[in-house]
Amino acid sequence: MSGGDAPEAATPSGTQSVQPVAADTSGSYGELVQRGNDLYDQGAAAFDSQQYDQGAAYFAAAAKVYAAAWKQQSTDPGVGTDYATSLFYSGRIDPAIKQVEQVLTQSPTFQTGWFNKGNYLAEKARIAEQDGSAKVAKAAYAGARAAYEKAVSLGAESASGQQAQQRLDVLPQ
Repeated sequence: MSGGDAPEAATPSGTQSVQPVAADTSGSYGELVQRGNDLYDQGAAAFDSQQYDQGAAYFAAAAKVYAAAWKQQSTDPGVGTDYATSLFYSGRIDPAIKQVEQVLTQSPTFQTGWFNKGNYLAEKARIAEQDGSAKVAKAAYAGARAAYEKAVSLGAESASGQQAQQRLDVLPQ
């Protein structure tokens, strides 16, 4: 995964039958990362098939597996960001933000982490707007703007830099 592009955020429909997804957290770091990647990919495929609840279950399992890997070795920013993205797509936005901030503390030039932080904060802002929490939305949008700007500053020509600029261009003030 390496913190790459993830599926667009989706609202679970609540009408689907969700199969339980096991999160085996045993094994070596490499085994855990591979298992987390497999679960992440299954979550993305479920989202692509509009099976949002099932996708969220896969992402929740992936987050547990990535957490076990991160506990063993918290040095790969890609794995740390995949962990954060798995949290995000399982509906846990604040823990996702906290996790990506840990990654960025260790790897402050990890562009994909900044891009994803912008995504998480922009979604938090949209939810706050829907809930009528203007102050929370404003702060989250400001954080998203700063994260996207940092991603662009780290390489405007890269895929993450271009995506960050596109999101920045349409981000509410």
